[in-house]
Amino acid sequence: SIKGKNLSEIMNAILKSVTDTYKERELPFSEIIFPEISGYVIGQYMQMKMFEIIFLAKLLNLNAFDQPDVEEYKIKIKKFL
Repeated sequence: SIKGKNLSEIMNAILKSVTDTYKERELPFSEIIFPEISGYVIGQYMQMKMFEIIFLAKLLNLNAFDQPDVEEYKIKIKKFL
């Protein structure tokens, strides 16, 4: 039961359950542990993820910089706001 548990306890339980399941089933996954939470470290992580997306798009023969649907949802956001 989650009654009486704080958000941190719930999130840690979810994380542990997922990683344990992947390990037991020998499924691949990645886990990144930050040495600290700072703008510098988070910036490094975001840059790494951007390079990852660019590389994967290239491997899949996709243009990572062509986002035709972005304009569509921007228009819809303006209508809501």
